[in-house]
Amino acid sequence: MLGASAATEPARRLFAALLRRLGRAAGAVMLLLGAGLLSSWLLVTGTDSPGLFTGGLFAHAAASALLIGLCAEHHRSGGRHGVLRAVLEFPGLTWLGRISYSLYLWHWPVIVLMEPGGIALFGEWTHTLLVIVVSLTLAAGSTHLIENPVRFRAGWARGWRGAAVLVLVSAGLLCLWLLLPAPEGQQIDVDLL
Repeated sequence: MLGASAATEPARRLFAALLRRLGRAAGAVMLLLGAGLLSSWLLVTGTDSPGLFTGGLFAHAAASALLIGLCAEHHRSGGRHGVLRAVLEFPGLTWLGRISYSLYLWHWPVIVLMEPGGIALFGEWTHTLLVIVVSLTLAAGSTHLIENPVRFRAGWARGWRGAAVLVLVSAGLLCLWLLLPAPEGQQIDVDLL
């Protein structure tokens, strides 16, 4: 919600006003926001991290939306090239950005289906690397073969070919849904209420 609101016209005006107020310090503020976000990724060790669910996730989302809004407005206003812009325009990061939605869709099923217990052959770090590689490969493939052709109205995505792809993808998703284990029922201790 914060990310979507950061793309609205009132938010863009707010970011423009903030950039004008920050002046030359804008680049440093954006670098600090980026460094803070990276630090939080390294410091949070899991769902039991202190503060994660008592404002930490909201603070992370707010900092991310602020950083993205400031960077977009800085770019839109013709801001000079800085370190942060060079980092954000790094080809690997822009490629990751192009497949990010597909990666968002694929990462969790891959994590669940490739849980470490089922792959005893690999160590923890090797398993993590394997999950990342499989997730990126599936995301890149589905972006290139499904998402982009549909989004850019490719000829094969229309008519009977498009219908056939829809049926095949739907069947694949149904199989994936059947393979994923059902979540455990939530146990609620009513005595604690």
